[in-house]
Amino acid sequence: MASMGLLDTAAEFCGTYLSELRRGATRQQVIPYLLQIPDDRYPLDEWNDALAYLLGTAESCSSVAAAKDLLAASLRQPLC
Repeated sequence: MASMGLLDTAAEFCGTYLSELRRGATRQQVIPYLLQIPDDRYPLDEWNDALAYLLGTAESCSSVAAAKDLLAASLRQPLC
């Protein structure tokens, strides 16, 4: 049995579908959850996929810590 990916785990935590993770209140709930996940639990490519999906960015980070920094910064930005 394959383990769940980062975004699937986040959707399960939020009790929602993956497609709902980008929406305002859910996004505000899921990002703090992601920030508490140990850096070594998921590979960097999954963190970069999460950035692309949640923030709509094509930017790839060179470390999980950098990806988490971008996620944290997004919480301080107003939602469009």
